[in-house]
Amino acid sequence: MNFGRELFAEVVAELVEERGFAPPLSMVGVADDGSMFGVRFTREAGQLRAQVLCQHVEIKFGLPMNVMIVDDANKAARVFISTSGDRTMTVL
Repeated sequence: MNFGRELFAEVVAELVEERGFAPPLSMVGVADDGSMFGVRFTREAGQLRAQVLCQHVEIKFGLPMNVMIVDDANKAARVFISTSGDRTMTVL
């Protein structure tokens, strides 16, 4: 999952800083081979902290991937990450 740590951090930062999402946030990602992960983001001492809650690797953890993020105020976003690493974000 190392390919995307920075990419996931950018997504979460954008949602919190620019789109009004409020921590704690829950993020779930599913790759095209069925691999998946769940991460919880909390704010501690002014910084976002990530805790991996679950992870399942089917064949390899790669792209493309669908990611869903929700916050405690019922805001939700879907992010599609293509094989090139480009992302499309939809805030619901």
